[in-house]
Amino acid sequence: AMAGAAGRFYGIGSTTSEPGYFIAQPVYARSPGTGANAGGGAEQAPLGVMAVKISLDEFEQNWRSSPDPIALADRSGVIFLSNRAAWKYHSLAPLGAAVEQELAGTQQYLGRRITPVVDGQRVAGNAVDGVDGNAVRTVGRLGWRLQLFAPHTRIARAANLSVLAAALLLAIAGLGVVALQQRARRLADAHTSRQALRQAARELDDTIARRTRELRDANVTLEQKYRTLEQTEQVLRSTQNELVQAGKLAMLGQMAAGVTHELNQPLAAIRAFADNAQTFLARGQSASAGENLAHISAASARMGAIIGQLKGFARKSDAALVSVDLAQSIQASAFLLQGEFRRLGVELTIASAVPLRVIGNAGRIEQVLINLLRNALDAVGEPDAGAAPGSTPQVRVTLMQSDANAVIVIHDSGPGLELLAVDHLFEPFFTTKPSGQGLGLGLAISSSIVQAMDGSLEARNHPDGGAEFSVWLPLAAAAAAAATSRSTTTSAIAAKSCAASDGAPAT
Repeated sequence: AMAGAAGRFYGIGSTTSEPGYFIAQPVYARSPGTGANAGGGAEQAPLGVMAVKISLDEFEQNWRSSPDPIALADRSGVIFLSNRAAWKYHSLAPLGAAVEQELAGTQQYLGRRITPVVDGQRVAGNAVDGVDGNAVRTVGRLGWRLQLFAPHTRIARAANLSVLAAALLLAIAGLGVVALQQRARRLADAHTSRQALRQAARELDDTIARRTRELRDANVTLEQKYRTLEQTEQVLRSTQNELVQAGKLAMLGQMAAGVTHELNQPLAAIRAFADNAQTFLARGQSASAGENLAHISAASARMGAIIGQLKGFARKSDAALVSVDLAQSIQASAFLLQGEFRRLGVELTIASAVPLRVIGNAGRIEQVLINLLRNALDAVGEPDAGAAPGSTPQVRVTLMQSDANAVIVIHDSGPGLELLAVDHLFEPFFTTKPSGQGLGLGLAISSSIVQAMDGSLEARNHPDGGAEFSVWLPLAAAAAAAATSRSTTTSAIAAKSCAASDGAPAT
């Protein structure tokens, strides 16, 4: 190219180690023989060279679909493209010393040692042992040779196919004779078959009409049963809500003594601070009176918080499910019972490592927790609760995560559960308390509330003593996914059940 002609070369790039076909052309300041500087026939020297590298890999990929070996060799007989990977960079014949010296000088194949071996077979001339080179063509301007090798097995296969085709034609001829003999009989059979088919079609139409009527009647009956089931479900849900609300009110009645004590203390403090403030004002000691008024305000705020928590707990909540912070629900439940814990001298410990949220109803979760805390309080507050002499009765609440579930564990230091009672704890009207101290509905209602939120309530005796109740609830993400899946499944079942009825509800 620097000499003014086109340069062409195939080789492996010394920088990229990727083979390709290089084409180079000289670059001039302006075209030779034109312009102001073109005079006297003097040739202009090129300023440089522009080279383009073309990859020939696409040829190789297209050749791979051929079952026969294909090879493209340079003028020295070195194969640089082939659909047989083991043939590349081998020669069709042993190379002479001059050729090897030339390849070493040009570094055309990056110093690869070219040997006349392909797939372990010796190459003799332009043919490989076991195959015949039946197609050779010179291509390109560099003396390349494109060669197709046809194996002997293909010729034998073609001969076998010809014999097989002849045998097949004979067999077809024989079958044709047999077919002609059977044609007349088939025509008669076809007429008989058409008659039978018409009769079967008439019977099938009658059967389909009868089954359609039966299916329509069954769908009407099923729709009526489905509506009745919906009404029953609504009544059951309403009854369950009323039972839950009744359990709340019963629980409030049990907490009445503790709440009264909690309200009496700030009331007595308000009365005393009010009297003191009146005395201080009469003496002109406004600063002291202000301090008493501040104490009165704080006591009033505490009473308001207690009453507000009670009102929120006693309010009849709907069944809507929202994201609930379990740590906040535990604190709210403990707040309503802290007076009773102090009155009975029971130490309450709350351990919450991480904030966890579930999909549920905050009021009903607090109802479950209050019921479990009251049962624990009753267990450790009994005179024969089993605590060591001089030790403080304890109730510990732990919030933790287990896989995709939030777990609330309530462990008391009481005497534990009777083995015979463990299997019946969550049955309605079963109680271990003395007569008149409980109806045995608290744990049954609590278990029903937790199950409605796709959770579970479990009870056992702790290895270190005392009873342990565990509330398992799916975390918000897992609960939302389960609710979506359950809603989709229920809708699909309802839709299938009422497919034959226009306007049938699908819940």
